[in-house]
Amino acid sequence: MSSMPYADPGLQEKQPPLVAQLADLPAAEGLERQSRSAPSKAANAGPLAIDKPTMARINAALDKVAQEMYNATFDKCNSEQKAQTLLLTLQDGGTFSLTYNRMENEKPQTVTEFLKSGKGNCADFSRLLVAVAKEKGLPVQMVSVTFQAQNGSKEEEQHLAVFSMGDKTYYLDLSNQVMRSYSGFASTQDLVKDSKFQGDILLDYKRATKDGNEYIPAEEPRIMTGEKAYQATYWAEVGHYYLQKPAEKPEEKKQVLNEAINAFNKALSLELESHWVYAELGYAHFKKDEDANAIKYGEKALELRGAARVYLFVGDAHFHLKTSKHFEKAIDSFTQGLKIEKIPTMEFDLAMTHLNLGVNLGRSGDNTNAVKHFDEALRIFDALYHEVLTNGIPLAALGNYTSLAYQNKAVYVNNSGDLEGAIKIVDAGITELERKGVDTTDLKALRKTLKLP
Repeated sequence: MSSMPYADPGLQEKQPPLVAQLADLPAAEGLERQSRSAPSKAANAGPLAIDKPTMARINAALDKVAQEMYNATFDKCNSEQKAQTLLLTLQDGGTFSLTYNRMENEKPQTVTEFLKSGKGNCADFSRLLVAVAKEKGLPVQMVSVTFQAQNGSKEEEQHLAVFSMGDKTYYLDLSNQVMRSYSGFASTQDLVKDSKFQGDILLDYKRATKDGNEYIPAEEPRIMTGEKAYQATYWAEVGHYYLQKPAEKPEEKKQVLNEAINAFNKALSLELESHWVYAELGYAHFKKDEDANAIKYGEKALELRGAARVYLFVGDAHFHLKTSKHFEKAIDSFTQGLKIEKIPTMEFDLAMTHLNLGVNLGRSGDNTNAVKHFDEALRIFDALYHEVLTNGIPLAALGNYTSLAYQNKAVYVNNSGDLEGAIKIVDAGITELERKGVDTTDLKALRKTLKLP
């Protein structure tokens, strides 16, 4: 399983820019996310590779279990007996002595590394199952399932293995020690759309996570078949590890983000084109301040599925480019994201974008539309002020930018020749901010410069 991080701007108190100067959007920070790590040199042989001596030990273990259970070697067992033997041999606590561990802050392992360490997460167990099935000539497919926390805090993508043998399809969850069989489906593609199958997967997922979140499927499960797909899931996890790896120094940050981008691109080159991979790749570029590529890959993710936090970093990337065209696209991105999930920081970013677009329009002489965007910024700032105790946005930041919106609105109304209207705007701003306990020094200074003849 791999968690999905998205941009979630962390606001800082800042001094407001000068009147009619472009305001700065606070830098984005990532949500807390689950850990993965980089591959070792062993991964160069392929993440699903099993050396001959190790495969010989696995074969011996399979034959031993099959002999004890069915009085036959593994290869002589029927389909259901083979599935049961694989489960008993390779599951958490099975005869091959493997142990389930969520592997927080640990490396994503190749199959070889997993077998050597003896402990792994569900992705490790799934890759092992696929690798062994391939060696045994069994018709295995990997299913990718994305679960989303109902509170919007995170997404996780899970990979599991299914076998279609005879008239049944078997789903083995080695980490949960579960084998399920399904019949009556013409293909695996039909099976993964079945509500019971999806419910079973969700139940097993909740057992594995035990994190208190309620999860729902974020999208239809996807079938992945072939060596490329199996390797791609590994590289996607490597990318995720580097994306969340702590790095304080600029050069370290650049290095780990480059590693993340390289790994995600390798997953894409292996034809793993999913919302999850595009979103994480876009976010890696966003953290690296490569806004054009953040937009490129974020929009590819959104073509596959809308997600609020992808709209958030795509909108922020447009914001950073600071043209009126990009501000308009940022407004559209934030607006679309807020239709999916109300994220206070995204509302704040939307207000900031209206404020900055208003400045751009005012500078170009379009005072009427500039004022409309200042009004929209003020409306959002006011709504956020009334939720300040729960939305985590600093009151000082709301106050500073509310003052800035009033100042800019007054400046451009005055530029339109309406001095009296500009004075009324400043007075209204002073009254509102004093009522909210916010500093009004800048507004009062502007008020002194606005005098009727």
